[in-house]
Amino acid sequence: MKRHTRSLTCVILIALNFITSVAQASEMGVPSIKPPKTTISDSSFKLKRFDNHLKESDFLSSVSHQQNDWRSVVRSQGGSSKIALKTGEWDRPDSDYTSELWLSYNGDWASVATGGKTLRFSYTFGKSNPGVLCRFRFGASAQSRKAYEGDYALSLIYGETSCTFSVKDKDSSGSLPTPIDEGSTVIIDLHPNNTASITIDDQLILDGQVVDLDQNFISLVAIDTQAKYSKQPKILYLQEFKVSLER
Repeated sequence: MKRHTRSLTCVILIALNFITSVAQASEMGVPSIKPPKTTISDSSFKLKRFDNHLKESDFLSSVSHQQNDWRSVVRSQGGSSKIALKTGEWDRPDSDYTSELWLSYNGDWASVATGGKTLRFSYTFGKSNPGVLCRFRFGASAQSRKAYEGDYALSLIYGETSCTFSVKDKDSSGSLPTPIDEGSTVIIDLHPNNTASITIDDQLILDGQVVDLDQNFISLVAIDTQAKYSKQPKILYLQEFKVSLER
């Protein structure tokens, strides 16, 4: 897998050390590591045609391995989805404590016939609890999507300015000009030329990132970054989560 980044700017500071080191290693003749390809036997994962509509029933959670339960709730709203992910210890009989959970979509977006268009993932934060991390993972396989780290990922913490982009186990972090808050909007574009760009509140923070997407399952991860100090119940709300094809 090639790991070349042309531009990565989280306004205040974005460290490019790991990307630079990978590029230097490639120039020195060190072969890049490419993850093994996996075969999807279930043809229902294929998304040959996409009408910009997400099905509630196609979401899978780490809690019950179903599309909806009380910790991970998905509701359709027109062509988008409203999502609530709940961490912590809640006062209810079936409340097994968890500080992190994932929600994934049962479809391989690499199989979509884009017709030369950009595949766009976007979501807007609703009012959430401070300290909850939202990680959007993409480029995963049918197996690796059921995890909290790895593949390509953007991590943002509600109420904070931290911004991290990851390629497998390598991170590049920096700070946004304003904290992630209610109404903050994220756009992840996967372009026909096999590059990705990320925009947060109209600020381009990643551009020209080469991506190798043999498969492209996506997951949303919620993690309570303060869990080691408290088991307080917390909610991550996402509004207008949607996938679309853009010119």
